[in-house]
Amino acid sequence: MESALRIKVVTSPQRISVMLAAFGIGGITAAFLLQRQETAKLRVGNETLQQQSKQMAALCANFRQIWSQAIGEASSHRTETVAIDCAEDRGEVSHCGSGFLYGFSADGLEPPDSAVAPLNIRLHRTRIEHTLAQAQRLKALGIQQQVVLSDAWGYGDAHPGDYGNWNKWEKFIRRQLDLVRQAGVQVQFDIWNEPDHGRFWNRTAEQFLETWTRAYRTLRAADPSAIIVGPSWSAVRPGEPRFDNFLLHCKAHHVLPDYITWHFPKDTVAEARACREFCAREGIRVRGIMINEYCGAYEQTPANTAWLLAQLERARVDGACHAIWDERTHNNLDGILAADGPRGRWWVYRRYAEMEGRLRVSTPSANVEALAAADSAARKFRILLGRQGGAGLRLILRLDRLGALPFPGCEQLVQVKVEQIPDSEAGTVTNLPVLFNGTVAAPGGHAEILIPWLNPGDAFAVVISPVDRSLAER
Repeated sequence: MESALRIKVVTSPQRISVMLAAFGIGGITAAFLLQRQETAKLRVGNETLQQQSKQMAALCANFRQIWSQAIGEASSHRTETVAIDCAEDRGEVSHCGSGFLYGFSADGLEPPDSAVAPLNIRLHRTRIEHTLAQAQRLKALGIQQQVVLSDAWGYGDAHPGDYGNWNKWEKFIRRQLDLVRQAGVQVQFDIWNEPDHGRFWNRTAEQFLETWTRAYRTLRAADPSAIIVGPSWSAVRPGEPRFDNFLLHCKAHHVLPDYITWHFPKDTVAEARACREFCAREGIRVRGIMINEYCGAYEQTPANTAWLLAQLERARVDGACHAIWDERTHNNLDGILAADGPRGRWWVYRRYAEMEGRLRVSTPSANVEALAAADSAARKFRILLGRQGGAGLRLILRLDRLGALPFPGCEQLVQVKVEQIPDSEAGTVTNLPVLFNGTVAAPGGHAEILIPWLNPGDAFAVVISPVDRSLAER
């Protein structure tokens, strides 16, 4: 790949003529001095451009060297192929995965806009006192707030309905709704967090169903338009008796949530499909599905995060929140930010936020998922690659029917940029390493890109764009 910079010394005889006319014969000396000054400026400018050209050439050579070394190292690893059909449309990018649990400080002032704005965050799940304090800023950022009512109730000895007393619980629900109304905040109400987990619920399943029913009816009576989500299971999944029985109970008692929620799916696509099929079979009508906690403690790498985001988009869920684990300061977006800057996982969300336009159909491999979106306005085809599995591999990224992209110029030759999103663990990542930036042949609209995936914790971002013919011919 050669540098695209060309050096040209520019002279301006018209400018010199104007100076002579302005100054007259007596001003020739002054005009000559001005001409020398202009020439000197051009010389300095051209020297700067020459230096930049040398630096770019060295950088391009470095790209080739790094890429060749990595491909050589990966030659002994297994090979997997991910295929993307550029002609098959899957609908708009939804950014459904761009949510966080307790990701902001209690007062909503942290993290700063510089860390938040590039991520296009859609959903934030927290407790009500934080919601009220954060309301103004999150509204300005376009973030929907989801309130976990049980977090304000607490998870101590007292449970709703103990000894048959429901007055305290119903009064509590009305009070939370009043607080939200007084603040003028539009929120989603999540009635109880993880009622299948002993840390959050240690009464009978029947007592939980009554807790849900009474909270639901209290909210609906006070505000018929309230958005109610739940039951936010920890480990109960579609197809399991407790999951299905909850929905059947809700249907029978007219207390169905607007959005069915559960946490940490093992197979997001299969579970969302099973939930929709059950609802269709049983005549259960809801607005949609949310995974309001995802990304387990063992999945805190760029590779897993990108894999999960691709799964969420493939499943077409309506919202999802990255979970919080060992970092509970509530101001670092669940640990994707360090004290001094972004971690690798933050860059996954940034590249995800940059994906606009229409999704294309991808066929994952055994361990690798791909999210691909064609942006006709920007004339770019962006791909985010994530994976599960703990060994290095050689990934072949196969692109089919490139000529069907919603912008011309990708039928025979494409510009390809491959960025590595490193698994930085506790360290920060200020810029992403560019492993390749050059042209790739695409005869008949088909291309293959070999990516040496040596560190299983890394993710990759790929951008395909038309080749600038004027530069390619130089």
